[in-house]
Order: sequence, then C-alpha cells, then structure tokens
Amino acid sequence: MGQAEFYSLATESEKNAVKALMTQYPRLSKTLKELAARQLLTQREQQVKESIERKVENIEMAVRLIQDDEVRAITEYRFIKNHTRQQTLMRWNRVTDRTVDRYINAGIESVANTLKLIGQVDETCL
Repeated sequence: MGQAEFYSLATESEKNAVKALMTQYPRLSKTLKELAARQLLTQREQQVKESIERKVENIEMAVRLIQDDEVRAITEYRFIKNHTRQQTLMRWNRVTDRTVDRYINAGIESVANTLKLIGQVDETCL
C-alpha cells in the first residue's frame, strides 16, 4: 500500500499555504521566544503565544519527519535556520540549482502532507 492510500495528500493551494507558513517560521519562532520570556501576559498575548507555539511545534515536527536526509537538511537550513535561497544554493553547491529547488519543494510537500495528516493545514487555516 502506498502512502496516498492512508491519507489524502496536500493540494497545491495547501502546499502554497505551508510554504508561506514556513517562510514565516523565523518570525514566529522569535515572537514565541519573546512572549515566553515575559512574566505576565495579557489574555490576548497568551492566546497568540499558544497559537504560535502550536504552529512552531508542528512545523518543527513535520520537518523532522521528512524521510530523505538531504531533503530534510536542505529544508531545515532554508526555513528553520532562516537562510536565503542563494545561501542554500551556495551551501549545497555540489548539486545543481534545479536539484536544490526540487529538494526544497519536496520538503515543503512533505511538511504540507504531515500537517494535513494531523489536521493542521488547509487553504484558510494559515
């Protein structure tokens, strides 16, 4: 049985939404760190903190679950460690630009499929 038989795969619009979310990851992570460092939070700040915390944890888990080691490493470098595409291409200069782009897209697709599996992604939830 293939992977698609266990659960539905992310659509293109869901993949695009996840790519946007992954692009926001560094900002979300920093915001979460700052809110966690505060002694007292307003009710709204606490709600925001919990929402961001859930998103950050889900993204990190989904990246860790990428099966291919190189795809996972490139995805983590590009999005979790917040490097530009150009920096990523320079870091993985032993393969072509197109290969790195394919790996980045494969990473986004894997993250989107994982988030969809756990019910944390659709076109409107992000």
